[in-house]
Amino acid sequence: MSINKFYEDASKVLAGTISSCSDIKSEAKNRVSLKLEKVISKLNLVNREEIEVVKEMIVKAREENEYLKQKVHLLEKKVNSKSN
Repeated sequence: MSINKFYEDASKVLAGTISSCSDIKSEAKNRVSLKLEKVISKLNLVNREEIEVVKEMIVKAREENEYLKQKVHLLEKKVNSKSN
């Protein structure tokens, strides 16, 4: 066997090994991604849209609360002025 044939064969083996490593990496990445998706779906997390809806509800509730505080304050003043 000539040295050139040896290098040629070694080159083919290395190329096959690199290709196999790439395939293994891709397969491992896919499996990890699937496993993560499965775990995350079991956590019952909320998405961005749901968070935004809740934020809007909070803002509205705070505005209503402030309005009602002012109304109660005015009514208390009215009651207090009538009792004096």
